[in-house]
Amino acid sequence: ITENQKINRDFTPNYWVGARSSWEIDAWGKLKNKKIAAQKKFLASTEGLRLLQVELFTDIANLYYQLVALDNRLAIYQKNYKLQQRAFEIVLAQREVGKATELAVQQFKAQNNNWLAEIEHTRVEIVTVEQAITTLTGSYGGDVKRGKVLMPTNMEVLNKTINVENVIHSRPDVAANYYVLEASQADAKAARAAFYPKIDLGAGFGLNSFSVETFFKPSSLAGQLLGGLMVPVFNKGQLKYEFKVASKEQEIAFLNYQKSITTAFNELQSILKQTKIYERVLKLKSEEVGFLDRGVEVSNDLYLTGYANYFELINSQKSKLTAELDLLQFQHQNTRNNVLLFKALGGKLD
Repeated sequence: ITENQKINRDFTPNYWVGARSSWEIDAWGKLKNKKIAAQKKFLASTEGLRLLQVELFTDIANLYYQLVALDNRLAIYQKNYKLQQRAFEIVLAQREVGKATELAVQQFKAQNNNWLAEIEHTRVEIVTVEQAITTLTGSYGGDVKRGKVLMPTNMEVLNKTINVENVIHSRPDVAANYYVLEASQADAKAARAAFYPKIDLGAGFGLNSFSVETFFKPSSLAGQLLGGLMVPVFNKGQLKYEFKVASKEQEIAFLNYQKSITTAFNELQSILKQTKIYERVLKLKSEEVGFLDRGVEVSNDLYLTGYANYFELINSQKSKLTAELDLLQFQHQNTRNNVLLFKALGGKLD
């Protein structure tokens, strides 16, 4: 080997300072669809948060009106207990003159004790509901401020023309499922585009020299532009699996979206029908309470004049109490129906 044929073993430096970057050309829409999928998933999560807020508001509203109903029940028992005490005093006076028996006195005492027990039990329920409300609202004990009246029937909604499609799609659960469906469609398109060749483009710009002395000279400026084409060969099985999964997720998302629409429509239809029914029921029960109020007055007068016995007097008091409690129960159910209407309308009543 001659000297000219020998390899130079001396180290030759190669200095480079600059920037390099590479891009994937979105020729088949894969990156675009991935971006769309990410955006739709974010919107779905936003609607999911709104759904949680509506459900929390609904839970608190139901507990609040349950508390108002318990206050009303307590007032009913206390009012009827006072009326019962008046009747009891009449029976005691009748016994003293021999016009009433000891049995009548004992019957009144038993009923009085029963109502006193219901009063105390209602107070226990009030404390329990107050504790539940303070827990949901993040408060530390204290009394819950509330009114005394339950919500009336929302007849304004019944008299309005409701655009069912807009109402249903304004619900957060339906909107969330719709965005999930759109995201799954974009994911499926991106998975399909992964089968096509991948086009990469790279570029670089900077200073390049074999010597420090010439590194900052204009002649050391260097640029580079490269392109590449990658065809999926060995990972086709993986791509097929991912596309199949994306397609199935799209089918599941469509079924969930369809189910949420059906559920929303049926809920709204059922609540509106119940609203009409409660309007009639409350009117009938209110009239019943009025009749029985008058019946208690008549029974007291008849007992004093000897035309009614103590059993009829007790029975009239019981019937009046039962009717008032029934009316309160229907008023409470009607209020819960109004709260459900708020939820069915997507968390708004306008």
